[in-house]
Amino acid sequence: MTNRIIKFRAWSKLLNCMSEILELDFEHDAIRCIPGHLPKNKLSDCILMQFTGLTDKNGKEIYEGDILKGISEEARIMGNLMLISGMVGRVGVVKFIDGGWTWSNPSCEEAILTAWGSSHKKGPILDQVEVIGNIYENPELLK
Repeated sequence: MTNRIIKFRAWSKLLNCMSEILELDFEHDAIRCIPGHLPKNKLSDCILMQFTGLTDKNGKEIYEGDILKGISEEARIMGNLMLISGMVGRVGVVKFIDGGWTWSNPSCEEAILTAWGSSHKKGPILDQVEVIGNIYENPELLK
């Protein structure tokens, strides 16, 4: 059996802000976030983003919806991750596709970063990519 950290963050559609989640209650449409964030918010008013179990070159956690920037041209395999060449300066969004986390560029069909079956307690540090924002707070980074 594999152990993996399961956690989410939430984007409030009403307040236009991101928050770390402490508790989700799907039955009562409730969400409890860190103090001072998303007061009295309903889960249905939020967009959930799951933690991938991975971290970028700076140790920052990578979530679904994050925007990553490649900082290397090198292709290599690290554990259960495959990094494809031609990444330097490339910007893409983290998505869950076909059972794995992918980092894809809107102008390219090719998945640039794929993690399959990640079972790390602390995800590997990916020294080839950097989180530069997310699709809700920084959509301009994709232009």
